[in-house]
Amino acid sequence: ELDKLIDFFDLKNKTILSFSGGKGTFDSSFLVNYCKRHNLTGFENLCYENIKGLCPAASFGFEGQMSKDNLCALFKIDGVQETHSSLNDCILEWKLFEKIKDQPLFFIDGNLFKYHDGYVVPVSYLNKNPILIEYANLSIPNIEGTAICIFDFALPPKTLKQVKKFPTNITGISLESSINAALNTEKQDNFEFLTKNKKILEYIGSLESHITAIPIEIQEDGTLKSLDPQHDKYIKEVNEVSKIITDSLSPVFDFIRQNIFKSGKILSQELSISSDGKILALCDLSNAESVLEIKTFPISVDGSIYTDLARQLYYESKGRKTFALSIDFVKHTNSKGAPIVDAVKVRIYDIKIEEIEPKPVEYLWTLAKDDIEVLNLIKEDPSISSTEIARQLNKAQNIIYKSIKILKRLKYIVKEDESNKRSKWILLRSPEDIQTRLSYFDGKETLLLDESKQVSSF
Repeated sequence: ELDKLIDFFDLKNKTILSFSGGKGTFDSSFLVNYCKRHNLTGFENLCYENIKGLCPAASFGFEGQMSKDNLCALFKIDGVQETHSSLNDCILEWKLFEKIKDQPLFFIDGNLFKYHDGYVVPVSYLNKNPILIEYANLSIPNIEGTAICIFDFALPPKTLKQVKKFPTNITGISLESSINAALNTEKQDNFEFLTKNKKILEYIGSLESHITAIPIEIQEDGTLKSLDPQHDKYIKEVNEVSKIITDSLSPVFDFIRQNIFKSGKILSQELSISSDGKILALCDLSNAESVLEIKTFPISVDGSIYTDLARQLYYESKGRKTFALSIDFVKHTNSKGAPIVDAVKVRIYDIKIEEIEPKPVEYLWTLAKDDIEVLNLIKEDPSISSTEIARQLNKAQNIIYKSIKILKRLKYIVKEDESNKRSKWILLRSPEDIQTRLSYFDGKETLLLDESKQVSSF
């Protein structure tokens, strides 16, 4: 019967479409494994393609929203039913395939757009959606950035006790606006250009995020104003923490005025467009001679900076002296899953940007305490569930999921059967081997593992 099915539909010369999550092989693996259990052959040699794999990558906070029903709603495809049936699902999947096949689609946050010629691509979007290089026919040079720390400052212990790191990007927004106010910057009005530029894109639709967006307005004094009364208390606390931090940064501001922006007005959000008119960047702080980018995370690894940041600074600076201000919140997670700030380190780097021949970038990853604890429990009991791990470590489930994702990515653990969530873990590396050297090249990550330290099981 299977042979007749394959012959009748000429499946050997066609591609079988499915809509699969995970790695996109669930449906094809299901078919092949079913046949294997029943001593049937033929389906293992056919060509499969995952429709979901043709969709552009969702932005942070929207990853779990890429279901078939949600995508059909986004593309205004009728026929979605509360109770699924195989026939209706196949029809919906085909309609969805027709909508996305060979289309230049990409997400900005949870909003899906179709690219059109003439759109000037923000470099920040380019870093998140490398496919825009192909859509816009961009010629992107290979950029390398090196960093030399020229100023180092840490918040005093007394101040540190009053500081906390808020989730999402609210800390970065608040601190950047407070720094702008402290330096009396002159904000540039790019609204008309950016609005006209975005209208070149074709809006498709929006996904619903599981992260609540807090509507805010930035005041002239650098504080944030809540536009929704239910968030007033939260935004008040954010403002208080930002003030505590910026009130302690007088030495940092003095250094910036005396060594980076020595004369003239400091601009905020200056629009910088590439010489070919295809890429734009917005500068955090700048004047005619210098550019200073603000980040609320460490930016330098062994004197190098991340490729995305190097590319951003390349398009911002346009030959000017280039600097970066890094505000690093060093923290740990307590037994209740709450982040505790141990230090706030502020560093200013002199950045050298140059075009280079492409080469691999290597760095060292060290397992965090949470990851090591999870790995040790899996070593003790390969059948342990993530729920049980969370219970034993008294940590939130999402923290355990994050650790497991890291351990799988770094080849410490793997499921005996990836299609079965309840299958046992196989330990590939010892919990004592806490460091991994990785290499990035041409957008791909490679683990540089010492084979002598790898194990098949314990």
